[in-house]
Amino acid sequence: MLVTDYFEVEKCIRNGIQPDNPPLLKTYIEMTQGLVEQQPNNMAKRQVLENAMYLLLETICDTYIAQHWRRGCVDNMSKLQLCLERHCQSEHDKIENLRFRNQFVALAQYFL
Repeated sequence: MLVTDYFEVEKCIRNGIQPDNPPLLKTYIEMTQGLVEQQPNNMAKRQVLENAMYLLLETICDTYIAQHWRRGCVDNMSKLQLCLERHCQSEHDKIENLRFRNQFVALAQYFL
């Protein structure tokens, strides 16, 4: 996978450029998981996952993007959360993951 391809897909996701292309979200999740596997340590893996999750969260909160696209982001967030949970090793990691989940739930309910 080329990094430039990943950033192009990220841009499409964040800006809702192809709102009628749900497979693009699946591609993004798969690319993210592939990038995670390439990372040398657990901290780098968590950082990649957190960045992807915040990108989806920002997209969900952007009311200028089509609502069905934002709902697709909500539907795909769980895949990244499960992957992140597998990389939680310390209590601190678990607490941070729970904080993000609470933030996600609150914002998703508010914006959708």
